Amino acid sequence: MNPDLSTDRFRHLVEHVDDVLWRCDLALNFSYISPASEKVTGFTPEERIAQKLEDKLTSGSLQALRNIVKEQLAQEQQGRQGPLWPIHCNFESYHKNGSVIPIETSLSFVRDDQGRLSEMVGVNRDVTERNQILTTVKSIHDSTARSTGEHFFSELLLQLTSNLDMRYGFIATIENGNAQTLNFCRAGKVADNFSYALRHSPCENVLENVTCYYPEQVCQHFPLDIGLQKLGVESYIGTPISNTSGKVEALLVLMDDQPIKDIPLLKRVLEICADRAGAELSRSKTERKLQESEQRFRALFEQSMDPCIIHNRAGQIINANQSMEQTFGHSMKRLKHLNVSHLNSDNKKAQAIAKTAFSDVSSKGSSRFETQLKKKSGETFPVEVTSKMISVEGEDLVLSVIRDLSEQYRLREEEKNTQQTLSQLFNDLNTAIAILNSDGSVHYANTTPFSNPDVHQASTLDKKIWEYQALSHDPAMQALIKADVNTALRGQHTQRDAQLLTPDGLLWMQIDVHPVFNRLGQVAQLLVEGLNIDPHKKMAVQLLGANQRRKLLREQAPMPIVEWDVATGQISEWNVAAEKLFGFSVAEAKGQTPEFLTPNNVAVNAQALQQSLSLNANHITSKNRCKDGRTLFCEWYNSPIKDASGAVIAVVSIVRNITAEHQAQRILRHRDAEQREILNTMVDAVFTIDENAKLLSFNHAAEQLFGHDAADIIGQLGWQLLPAQYVTKCQHHLRRFAATAEPKHIGLSDVIAGQRKDGSTFPSRMSIAALRTKTRGRQQFIVSLHDLTQEKQQEEQLRRSQKMDALGKLTGGIAHDFNNMLGIIMGYSDLLTATIKDQPKLTKYADEIYRAGARGAQLTEKLLGFTRQKNASAEQLSVNTLLQHQRYMLAKTITPRIKLELELCPNLWPVYLDSGDLGDAILNISINAMHAMPEGGRLSIVTKNEPVDVFDAPLIGLSKGDYVSLSISDTGCGMDQATQEKIFDPFFSTKGEFGTGLGLSQVYGFIERSKGLIKTYSEPGHGTRLTLYFPRHQETPAAPDSNNSSSSKHRLNGTETILVVDDEEALLNLSSEILRPCGYQVIPVSSGQQALEVLKNTPVQLMISDVIMPEMDGYQLAATVQAQYPEVKIQLASGFTDDRHSSQLDATLLENMMQKPFKVKVLIANVRKLLDS
Repeated sequence: MNPDLSTDRFRHLVEHVDDVLWRCDLALNFSYISPASEKVTGFTPEERIAQKLEDKLTSGSLQALRNIVKEQLAQEQQGRQGPLWPIHCNFESYHKNGSVIPIETSLSFVRDDQGRLSEMVGVNRDVTERNQILTTVKSIHDSTARSTGEHFFSELLLQLTSNLDMRYGFIATIENGNAQTLNFCRAGKVADNFSYALRHSPCENVLENVTCYYPEQVCQHFPLDIGLQKLGVESYIGTPISNTSGKVEALLVLMDDQPIKDIPLLKRVLEICADRAGAELSRSKTERKLQESEQRFRALFEQSMDPCIIHNRAGQIINANQSMEQTFGHSMKRLKHLNVSHLNSDNKKAQAIAKTAFSDVSSKGSSRFETQLKKKSGETFPVEVTSKMISVEGEDLVLSVIRDLSEQYRLREEEKNTQQTLSQLFNDLNTAIAILNSDGSVHYANTTPFSNPDVHQASTLDKKIWEYQALSHDPAMQALIKADVNTALRGQHTQRDAQLLTPDGLLWMQIDVHPVFNRLGQVAQLLVEGLNIDPHKKMAVQLLGANQRRKLLREQAPMPIVEWDVATGQISEWNVAAEKLFGFSVAEAKGQTPEFLTPNNVAVNAQALQQSLSLNANHITSKNRCKDGRTLFCEWYNSPIKDASGAVIAVVSIVRNITAEHQAQRILRHRDAEQREILNTMVDAVFTIDENAKLLSFNHAAEQLFGHDAADIIGQLGWQLLPAQYVTKCQHHLRRFAATAEPKHIGLSDVIAGQRKDGSTFPSRMSIAALRTKTRGRQQFIVSLHDLTQEKQQEEQLRRSQKMDALGKLTGGIAHDFNNMLGIIMGYSDLLTATIKDQPKLTKYADEIYRAGARGAQLTEKLLGFTRQKNASAEQLSVNTLLQHQRYMLAKTITPRIKLELELCPNLWPVYLDSGDLGDAILNISINAMHAMPEGGRLSIVTKNEPVDVFDAPLIGLSKGDYVSLSISDTGCGMDQATQEKIFDPFFSTKGEFGTGLGLSQVYGFIERSKGLIKTYSEPGHGTRLTLYFPRHQETPAAPDSNNSSSSKHRLNGTETILVVDDEEALLNLSSEILRPCGYQVIPVSSGQQALEVLKNTPVQLMISDVIMPEMDGYQLAATVQAQYPEVKIQLASGFTDDRHSSQLDATLLENMMQKPFKVKVLIANVRKLLDS
C-alpha cells in the first residue's frame, strides 16, 4: 500500500473524531492537538498549542499531570518498567469562554529508538454531559430510593420534570391500543390521570421499543392528537418501559411548552429512569398477584364446605374454618388449644394410620388417607384427610382438608345389599346372566342348574368368559364368543346359538351379548344372557327331518286332485293319484256327487258338502270309502277357481290320506305347540309375585309395556295386569302349585292378553317359574311376558303381500296379452297416419284409432298399478310441491262441506316417486275420507322429515334411514280392527255397490313399488289416519345431456341387419313394416331357439326381443346372446315383466327396456341410438 495514502486516511480519521487527540514531550510541550479541540474548548489547535500550561488546565489538574510524568520517570530511573496499558485520569480544562469543563483523559508514554521515554500521546473526552446525567440521575435516585408503588412513580415524575426543566411528565400502561396514565405531573404538581388512544399520537412510535422525540412543533406532526393541542405541547420525548421478556408494557413521557435542546441528556436520563420504572412495575404486579393469591387462599379456606385446619409440625392447630367448628362441635377458641392428635378416634388402627400419614407429610410434602375421627360428643365417623405442606411467612405449616365419608360408606353398604338381592334374584332364574368387564373378564355371574363349578367362583377368578369350562370343549366356539364380545364393546348387540358343556352334558343355549353404556355414551360393561333352547333345537331337527320326508313324498307320490263342477256339484276330473287312493277309475268317478265317496254307515249332510265346494277356500276332514271297501280318513283342501269377474267357475280339491298318519298327526300337533312355546319365551317384561299374586318387583321393560310405574304398582295385586277372563284360571293354577308343588300348574302359557294401565290389551306369552327360596313362608314366582303385537302385525303384512303377489301374477299375464294387442293397433295406426297424411279425413280416423289404443294402455297401466307390476316412471320430486298443485282439485273433490288443511314441513326432503301414482294415491285416500264424513268434517294432510334410527326401525316396520312421511287424517266414522285388516285387500269395499275395492289396493301396490310403508290408525267414532313413508332421495348431480345439441342427433335410417323376436306374429309383421322402410334388413322369428339358429349363420348388428315368451323368455335369450355373441346389441320390449330370470342380465338392458305399446318414432329413434352407441 502507498504510505502517503495511508497517512492521509489516518489524518482524515483523526480530524473527524469528537475526542481531542494530542502529543507532547515529557516537559509537557505540546506538538500536536487535533481539530476537535475547537469544538471542545473553543480554541483552535494552533491557539491551544501556543497557550501556556496554566491556561490549558486548572492548577489541580496540571499538578496531577506533572505527578504522573514524574512517577513514570522515577520508575524508569530505578530500572522498573512502567505500565504497558494507557493511564486513565480526569482533569479540568479551561474553555475559551472562561468556563471550566471536565475531561476524561487516556494517555500513554512513547519510547524512542533507544527504548527511552521520549514523549506522551493522549485522548481527551468532554464528559460535561455525562457528569450532568449522573448528577441528575443521582438526585432522582436519592429522592425516590425509599419510595415504592404509586408514591415512587409520583416522586420520579416530580424529580424528572424538576431536574430536566420539563412542564409535563407521565407514566402510562398500554392495553389494546390505548394508554392509561398511572401518574401525571403538571408544572411540578401531581395531576389527575387520564387515558388516550395511541393511534395518531407520538406515543404510537414508542411502541416500536425505541425512544422517540420531537424537539419542536409536535402538534403539527400530530394534528389529530387533541390532548397535545389542549395542553399546548411544543416538544415531546418518550421512551418505552419493557418487561423481562422485552415486550413494551408502559411509557415514560416528558413534554414541554417550549422547544427542547439537550436531546442526548434527556434521552439518556429518561432511558435510565425507564429501567427503574420497569422494575417497579414488575415488583408491583408481583406484589398484587401475591396479595390476590393470599386473598383467594383465605376465601377458599374460610368458605370451604369441607372442614379445614392449619397446624404446625408439632400438630398444634393454628387456624380452622367455620365448617370445622360445625362438624366437630368445638369452638374456634377451643380448636386453637387442641393438638390434631386429640381429633383421632380411640381406635389404635386409626391412630397408626394418622401417625404414618403425618410422617409422609413431613417427608414427602403431602398425604391422603382414610381414617376415623372423633367429634366433641365422642361420636366417631369415617373421613378422608388430604394434607399438604405450605409455607406461611417463612414457617412450614400443614393444611389439612377433611371430607366426611359417612354418606359414601352408607351408599356402599346399600349397594352391597342391593347386589346381594339381585344375585339371589338372578340365581333363581332359569336364564344364565353374566356381567363382563371391558377386557372380557367376568365381573359377576349367577348360578343355574346347568352352571359348572367355576361359575360359582367367577367373582374371584381372573378369567375371560371364553376361558370357562362351558366352552372348553370347542375352540372354534371360544373364538366366536370372543368375537361377539369385541363386537359388543363397539356398541352392537350380538346373538348366537352355542352348545355349552354343563354337568349334565352338552346343552344348546342362545347367547345374547348386550353393551351397557355410561352417561358419556361409552361402553362400560357387557351383559351376557344365556337362554336354554335345547328342547327347541332338538324339536327343530325332528321337524326338519319330517319336512324333508314330506318333500320326498310330494315329489315321488303326487297328491290326489279332484275337480268339481260348480253347477251340478259333480266330479269333473280325477287324477292318477286319486285312482290309486280310492281305486275308482276316472270313468267311474266322473259325474258322481260327494256322497259317492262316503261310507254307508256315515251320515252325510249333502247341503253342507255342497256349500263347502262353493264358498271360499276351506279344508275339511272326512271318512271316505274305497272301491275295495276300505274306509279312509282324509283331509280335503277345497279352493274355488274364479274368473276375472269374481265368479266361481270350478272347485279344486286336494286330498290327503291321513288314515295312517292320524295318530302321528296328533303327536306332531303336540310337538308344534311345544315349539311355538319355546320360540315365544323371550323375556321382555319380568316381575315377581308371591303366592297371593302380590307384586314384589317390576322391571323397566314391564313399566314400558304395561304403563305402570314400579313405585306405584309394587305391593298391589298383579291380577290387574290381565283381563278378567284370564284371572280365575291363573288364580287356580297358583293355588294348585302352592298346595301340591307340581310343576304342571305353572310354566309357559299359551297366547294370553295383557292389560295396560289405560285398559288397552295386547297379545303376549307368559312364563311363570317358582323361585327356590321362600319369603316369610310364602312361595315366590318370577313371571315373564313377551309382547306379540309386532309379530301379529308382521303376519298380517305377509298375508297381504302374498295375496297381492298372487293377484299380480294373474293381472300381469292379462296385461301382457292386452299390451301386445294394443301395440299392434297403435303401431299400424301410426304407420297408417304416415301413409295417408295427405288425406285429412282418413288421417283423423287413424288418429282416433291411436288415441283409443293409448287409452287402453292407460287402463292396463292402472290394472298393473294396484298389483305392484306397473313400471313406474319415477323422478325426483317434492311432496309439498305436488300437494300445493293438487290443493284446488282436492278441495273441489271432497266438496265444500269438508275443510281441507295442509301442514307442510319446510325444507322437506326430496323423494324418488312416480308423481302420477302419488297423486292418484292421495286422491283415492281423500275420496275414501270424504265418504267417511257424510255430514262434513276436516281432512288434514301433514308432511314431515322422519329420521328412523336402529331402535325405532323394527317398531315401525322400516329399515334404518331417513324417510318423508305423508299423513292424511279425517274426522269421520273410523274403522274397527277387523275392517282395518282388510282395507288393502283387492275388491274389498265398505261402500257396497258404490265401491270397487281397488282404490286402496292401488295405493298399497304403489307403496310397495316405492319401497315405502303405509300405516293405519283408526278407532270407531274417532276418525282415521293413514301415514305413508317414502325413502329420502339422495340427490346426485345430473349428467350432461349430450342429446340436446342439434349436432348429436341420431340418423334415423340405416342398412344394418336387425333380428326381431316375438311370439306374436302380428307384432313381428308390424316391426318389419316399421324398420324396412328405413333401410334396415329385418329378420323376424317367433321364438328364442329360432333366434339362436339365425345368429349361428347370419351376422346381426341388433336384436329386438319380447320378454314374455314360451319355452325361452327374453331374459334367457338376451343372457345367451350376450355370452355367445357379445358384438350383437340388444333391445328388450314388453308390456309386463315377471322378473323370473332378470338377475341373469346386465342392469343396463333392464333400465333401457321399451314398454309396450310404443310409438313408431320412439322405436326407430331407439334403434338408431343403440346402433350408434
